[in-house]
Amino acid sequence: MSAAAHFPDVPEALMPFVSAGVLRPGQARTAALMASLGGEHRPEVVLAVALAGRAPEYGSVCVDLARIVEQIVPTLVAAPEAAAAGTEEESDVSTGSDDGAGSGRSAGVDGRAGTVEGAVAGSGSVDLAPVDLLEWPEPSTWADLVAGSPLAGSPGAGAGSSAQVPLVVVEGSLLYLYRHWVLECFVAADLTERAAIDRRATFGPDDEGVEEMFRAAAARHGADPDPLQVAAARAASRSALAVISGGPGTGKTTTVSTMLAAWIRSGGAGATGERIRLAAPTGKAAARMSEAIRRSADALGDDLSPDERQVLESLEATTIHRLLGRGRGGGFRHGSDNPIAADLVVIDEVSMVSLGLMAHLLAAVPPTASLVLVGDPDQLASVEAGSVLGDLLGRDPVEGAAPGPPDRLAQSAVELQTMHRVEGESQIAELAQSIRTGDPDLVIERLRSGLVGIEWIDPGDPNGPHRQAELDLDLQTHAESLVDAARDLVRQDDRSRESVGRLLDRLAAVKVLCALRRGPSGADEWNRRIEEHLVRRRGAQSTWYSGRPVMVLRNDYLNRVFNGDIGIAVRERDGEFHDVWFAREPDPLSVPSARLGDYTTQWAMSIHKSQGSEFDHVVVTLPPPPSRILTRELLYTAVTRARQKVTIIATEAAIRVAVDRPAARASGLTQRLTRVDERLTADS
Repeated sequence: MSAAAHFPDVPEALMPFVSAGVLRPGQARTAALMASLGGEHRPEVVLAVALAGRAPEYGSVCVDLARIVEQIVPTLVAAPEAAAAGTEEESDVSTGSDDGAGSGRSAGVDGRAGTVEGAVAGSGSVDLAPVDLLEWPEPSTWADLVAGSPLAGSPGAGAGSSAQVPLVVVEGSLLYLYRHWVLECFVAADLTERAAIDRRATFGPDDEGVEEMFRAAAARHGADPDPLQVAAARAASRSALAVISGGPGTGKTTTVSTMLAAWIRSGGAGATGERIRLAAPTGKAAARMSEAIRRSADALGDDLSPDERQVLESLEATTIHRLLGRGRGGGFRHGSDNPIAADLVVIDEVSMVSLGLMAHLLAAVPPTASLVLVGDPDQLASVEAGSVLGDLLGRDPVEGAAPGPPDRLAQSAVELQTMHRVEGESQIAELAQSIRTGDPDLVIERLRSGLVGIEWIDPGDPNGPHRQAELDLDLQTHAESLVDAARDLVRQDDRSRESVGRLLDRLAAVKVLCALRRGPSGADEWNRRIEEHLVRRRGAQSTWYSGRPVMVLRNDYLNRVFNGDIGIAVRERDGEFHDVWFAREPDPLSVPSARLGDYTTQWAMSIHKSQGSEFDHVVVTLPPPPSRILTRELLYTAVTRARQKVTIIATEAAIRVAVDRPAARASGLTQRLTRVDERLTADS
């Protein structure tokens, strides 16, 4: 008998939700099976269980039964679009391993869609039953109905006891799978306790030491220190928890580097750097963190002694998975019973850290250490469930608003606001800020006003096709110039640091960022068109040719390249083999092409894959609505990859939909932190 024979059919009451694309048949069958095993057959409860099981696949920790439509609708993706958004090689964060291969889902996209369960594979569109015609249970009584089920537990009523572990937990209108409820409770309690620990009497720099280092660093540029940067560094030395947030160019890395210098100067455990740990969710982000700290060491110059500079430059970031280590029997080596040996732990790009990974990290970082979390909450979140950084800062999962962190965390959280990275007169920061605020009218107004460094090409405009054709020619010319420059290196037999560096600068001059990987506006199509042009104009007929941009798809610690790294191929002087050069500090890194593992040609890339990268000129392409991949975080992330210029190819409708739609990730962490805060206040 096949395994499928053990599963019940899709309950009739759930068929409309399957037809509308809210549930896959497998999700409905699994929920029906679990419900029947628990003696539950009411369709409202079975639907709720199915939705709770569905939620983590779309990045949510729970499902809010009182706001079900607002949470569900933004995640509905037709099968062909989901497949076009990217497959396994497009995932940017891994879980359970440190190779960065990921789970095969881009944020907010169901990686299983596109199978026979999805709908009509390969078709251009999928006819789904209208979601607004679905008959949802009454929100005011739905949660109470589920809470009374034998499948459910509730806080304070036996949920979590060793005698009986419920399938789901109901808390107000929020419905969790039991595992995610436990993880959220642990993270909330741990972070609140850390924020209350005073570090000033133990180790690390005092306030004067921090301020002195920032004054010295700012004086080298004839400026005064940014008071918010100083406040962020002081929070890290005062408390066991500091959260440093801010958009691109606000100085997050500068703040961390200057803070680290102050810790090293303060002596004690930090003087040698052995008790300082740096990590990020991905190998690429870790490598960028290490390089940025080395550049900051150069910027501090004579303000550091030779020994202090040597220690700062020796700090090497790793992935969070590598920091936690791999245990013998699976899982992580470090945890509450085997904590990491550290006095200071700094985690970058926290927006990409899932709830589960954050729980493992908190269990492994001893309460005697200071934990510093750094990131931009408005960028794309983890591919797995949770938006921890946004929750810590009070982001509403549906509205995207941010009233602020709970009071107990307020002294630990500092948002940097001043833009320090200025490229000419570019007004990209103004556009990015209007996207962050979620005001579509303001975004369109600014796009039409001709902001410096901003170009908008509307395919629906009468002049749109002509302008896009001109852009295509510019991109083709750029590709030709890159190939010619790489061939010049071969002819001149020049592999000097300066020459390769200039070639890598050309590589980062322009990049096409696509919301989708497949389809007419997808990265695959852009890559194909440029490659075909090069074959016609430069005879680049081989798979490998000088000037070929290459993106690594899997972490490779042996060759020191990481998932998302972008390099350029240069043929050997007298052979058919190629070396791929990657930007590194202080010298570019060369890897023989034969030694690379998973990689792809990369004239264009997905927006998800671009997170953590920067380019002089970014060309952003968005599909037309009703594409469900269009979100505020997606557009914000794409725009903020640009240093000098951004060109947006999208209809006005697509831009409005994206700006008006925050990624709907349901979570109760913000409310839970507030409740923990209130309880601790009452107990004190």
